[in-house]
Amino acid sequence: MLDDAVLDEVGEVVAAEAAAGEEAGRLTPRAVGALRDAGLFALHQPADLGGLGLDLPAAGHVIARLAEADGAAGWAAMIGAGPAWFAGHMDPAGALEVFGGGGAVAGSGQPGRATPEPGGAWRVEGRWRWCSGGPWADWFTFNALDPGGAVVTVAVPAAEVTVHPETWDVRGLRATASVDVSVAGAVVPAHRAFGVGDGPPVRDEPVFRLGFEAFAQATMAAVPIGLARHAVRATAALAEEKSPTHGTGRLADDPLARRTLAAAAAAVTAAGAGLAAATDAVWGAAVAGDDPAPGAITALRLAAVHAGRTGAEVASALGAVAGMSALDRTSVLGRVLADLPAASRNALLTDARLAEVDPGDLAAAVAP
Repeated sequence: MLDDAVLDEVGEVVAAEAAAGEEAGRLTPRAVGALRDAGLFALHQPADLGGLGLDLPAAGHVIARLAEADGAAGWAAMIGAGPAWFAGHMDPAGALEVFGGGGAVAGSGQPGRATPEPGGAWRVEGRWRWCSGGPWADWFTFNALDPGGAVVTVAVPAAEVTVHPETWDVRGLRATASVDVSVAGAVVPAHRAFGVGDGPPVRDEPVFRLGFEAFAQATMAAVPIGLARHAVRATAALAEEKSPTHGTGRLADDPLARRTLAAAAAAVTAAGAGLAAATDAVWGAAVAGDDPAPGAITALRLAAVHAGRTGAEVASALGAVAGMSALDRTSVLGRVLADLPAASRNALLTDARLAEVDPGDLAAAVAP
């Protein structure tokens, strides 16, 4: 388990380093060190692999808390720890080699190319986008297509990966360093190559019995929840001290501002509760050794997309309340309001995922 005092200490460090990370376009070494030293790149993996072994609801709570302190740090922990899900689907020797050190793992699902080599090895090459945390990753996981078009997932040490920092220059979650990376002909031994979905997991822990999409949505959606909580608190604090240019009193005394703030707080609270309930349901099924029901998977998808949408809507509404105060480059609130819509644009959280929902699953998804 993770002691709350340790999490508080890490939160203080990443919050203090957030402005420098924003300026640099990557988390500072001190922020990365705090995450690493607390084991936050090993949230999910079992103790025998050097991890904290948190259950999925607890891991989501940690990620949201980190995102409250700094959105980029919350995202970095979520991404850096997430590939440990693969440990339950690969050769045990490979899992120990890749994840046993508790370091950060980055990667991408976009496919490169894999050519078979003797002994079950693969020669891998390609370029992958959106590799959050690439500059401080110890390992990378990539999808690659074999000559027949089948997907092979491989784990490659950072020493064999070229990071392209110039490819990441953005507004919103800037310090996540979600860079392009490339590999030029690395030979990956058989024990570090595996298929996802080819059969049951090789380990029996509940986290490995979850489908990857459900696992990823539950953890990723925790980031906008944490960010939105920060946005509400920071805007409320601003309202207590700011006197608008076109007004006679504090912003906190303005009825429209009060209503907007209260509505944002209600939306964030409801979205967080919905995500927590949906995560609890799929985790409970995994712990019981069952496959989560389609309605439970649909409820989690709905909750994850809703969390992202709520974050973006809250950012827009609170930005209007904050006015020019949030435009200053030194504004912490301004950074949070930019991070929120960026988090919601990940493919797992966009409204496009709602088009994949089978209407037949909706009745079960919304059942009490």
